[in-house]
Formats: sequence, C-alpha cells, structure tokens
Amino acid sequence: VYNIAELADDLGLATNAEPGAVIAHAYRRRGAAMLDDLRGAFALVAWNGDEQAGIVAVDQLGVRSLHFVDTGGTLSFSTEIHTLLQLLPRRPAPAHIAVIHTLSGSPLPGDMTLFEGVRRLEGGHFLDLNRQWTKRRYWAPHYRPPRGRTRSECADAIGEAVASAVRRRMHGSEQLGIIM
Repeated sequence: VYNIAELADDLGLATNAEPGAVIAHAYRRRGAAMLDDLRGAFALVAWNGDEQAGIVAVDQLGVRSLHFVDTGGTLSFSTEIHTLLQLLPRRPAPAHIAVIHTLSGSPLPGDMTLFEGVRRLEGGHFLDLNRQWTKRRYWAPHYRPPRGRTRSECADAIGEAVASAVRRRMHGSEQLGIIM
C-alpha cells in the first residue's frame, strides 16, 4: 500500500506507523469501506475479534494474488497456491477447462485456477468473513469523459504522474533499475 502514510495521517496516527497497525485501525473504523482508500498492490486480511468478522482482499487490479477454497464449510486461503494446496485434506483434481485454456495459451476465465474448486480472488474484490463468507466487489473501473486540456497540459499531467509513480516505488530504496 503506497499511500499508508497519508492514510495514517487521515486516521490521526503517526505517518511512520506500522502499515499493519494503520490497516487494522482503518478496518476498525470503517470496515470494508476502508478498501476504497488503499492504493497499491496488496493482498490483506483484516479481522475484528470483537465482532468475529473480517475481510480478505486484494488490490483493485489484482496485481497480488490470493487463492481460496471452501471445503465442507471451511474456508482456506493463501497468497500462494502451493501453500493453499498443502492446507487441504487432499489435492483437488485438475480443472479440465482451465487446463485447456492453459495449453492453448489463453488466460483463465474469471476466478478459475488449474485446480477444481480452488478460485483466485479477482482484482477489486474481497471475501466478507462473517458467519458465512461472501465474495463482494468493492471497486470497478468507470469511464470519465476527458477534461478539456491542451496538448501541453496533458503532457505535463503525464509527466507528473510518471514522476509520482517513480517516487512511490523508490520510497526507502537506494537501488533503481529500468527495464526496457
């Protein structure tokens, strides 16, 4: 989450607070609505022990992976599919449609994985963990008509956005690389 300091400030916390503490505080205050404020690539779990409820979420674009499966009323999840498979009582059978897509070089549709019953949490979604779990969408892209800008204003805006993205990625890092 690259805007953790900004989020901490909005919550009245120190801007150098631990990210986990900031997320926990945001979840206690706003519940799943706090996902609207997060920016970056993330997979997270937030739990409220008093209410015995929580969420499992991924970033808006699904850059970070999270896999889950419900086996007989037990929800298991992990950011790594091989770790999730180790949690299960038995290895699931291959998902035949997924195997066909993989062999043909096409992407897997929706939340499908190579294993029957194992699903991938799609970008902009979260699992609402209450008495029963429910998959919910918290974000979707939407169209906004372009603002009336000159070519020069557009170039300046793109330059500012690229510089801001580089600054966020370099935060706390002395190393920089460029992939061309």
